Amino acid sequence: MCIHYSTGYLCQKCGHCVDMEWRDEICIAYKSPKSKACVRTTVHSTKRVDQSKCEKCNPPKMKFMV
Repeated sequence: MCIHYSTGYLCQKCGHCVDMEWRDEICIAYKSPKSKACVRTTVHSTKRVDQSKCEKCNPPKMKFMV
């Protein structure tokens, strides 16, 4: 199973530009708003976004909390 990473998200809790990590089955479930399994995990320590990218970071349309 693949783990996907997406850079450039602003964590609404800590205010840092961080990566989001999610797994394949959650990606599929994410298309269904009724699914409670649709949760993406904020990765702070292992996949921190480069500082230069953080300057360009914009908050996502949806708020992701840790």
